[in-house]
Amino acid sequence: MSRLGLTKKDIDSAVINGTCEWTEDDDGIWTTSCHTMHTFFDGGPTENFYKYCPYCGKFITVQKYKEALVSEVAEEVVRGIAEPMMNKVRKETAKIYAQFLAEGRRKR
Repeated sequence: MSRLGLTKKDIDSAVINGTCEWTEDDDGIWTTSCHTMHTFFDGGPTENFYKYCPYCGKFITVQKYKEALVSEVAEEVVRGIAEPMMNKVRKETAKIYAQFLAEGRRKR
């Protein structure tokens, strides 16, 4: 069994029969590559333990709603840009504060 919980039978089936791609839209409705629509009360195919498409019998591959993926990428970009900038600001602030304290001591 693989890390994803797939057995050799699952993998062999996907290779022999092909796959059915399930794509989620912004309303949480899943469209299959075998031209069927499916909805879940909670979660998606993975969370509901769907391995095979109930409509065509092929192994399911999942494509989550792209906005969520874009959001994750944007978050990584912001983290990559904002954190170094904030570290620089913190260092500059500490430097200015140290100068302020030093000047206050000189005036006493």
